[in-house]
Amino acid sequence: MKDENIPVTSETLGSYLGTSGDSIRRDIGCLIPKEGKGHYEKRPLAEEIAQAFGFEEPLKICLVGLGILGQYMLQTMDQWDHAKIVLLFDTKINRLERLDQSIPAFPAWEIPEILPSRGIKTAVLATEAEEAEKNASRLFSGGVKYLLNLTGYYLRSPHGGIRIKNINLLSELLCLKATLQNQRKE
Repeated sequence: MKDENIPVTSETLGSYLGTSGDSIRRDIGCLIPKEGKGHYEKRPLAEEIAQAFGFEEPLKICLVGLGILGQYMLQTMDQWDHAKIVLLFDTKINRLERLDQSIPAFPAWEIPEILPSRGIKTAVLATEAEEAEKNASRLFSGGVKYLLNLTGYYLRSPHGGIRIKNINLLSELLCLKATLQNQRKE
């Protein structure tokens, strides 16, 4: 969907998302009253969706963990349209000292003191698994309400006001492998 001047169909969008064109037309129809057969101009559609879901301003997030995964996120963040890393934290001071970033970086133990004044409610946790619980606790103490946990360690929300999305890359790969094996059997 690189060329913004070519209309996209609901069937094309459905194939990207793994659903039917009918489902896409119904969902988009709730946002944008549309006549016709499900052809959409890409730019206006993206703008309508962004406005409907509050994506007009990038989501400000802090990143905890500057190992391989954290470094990858930093290197690719210029490709993100709807999220921006605005603070960095790590437990290893040498990682912070070697950073060549314009983003403010601090030791992880300072999270509870720094986050409240910045008003950041969303964080990505990319530390080693054994540091996950301690750093999640620091984030929650600092006011984080939404956490994307990439550590591989399953975290539970301390109460209903905090949302955690646990992603275990190994488990995801195993699911992908199982899916591929099932497709071969069919």
